[in-house]
Amino acid sequence: MGLCRRCHKPITLEQEKQKQKCAKLNPYYSDGFPLLEHLADDEFARWDDYITHMARDGTYGDQITLYAAANL
Repeated sequence: MGLCRRCHKPITLEQEKQKQKCAKLNPYYSDGFPLLEHLADDEFARWDDYITHMARDGTYGDQITLYAAANL
């Protein structure tokens, strides 16, 4: 179990898995703009590469995670 980053309440492992699944399946803004367009050219060839990189321990947030946190 972890903590919700927004409200600091406990979240279950199932809720955390659901958040990860949503991130993997939604590489676009709600208006259809590809999120990878915010990253440096050729930094990640595919959305899955980006998700794998960001899931590693010790990886810092970037423009996409900052935008997501600011728009909760």
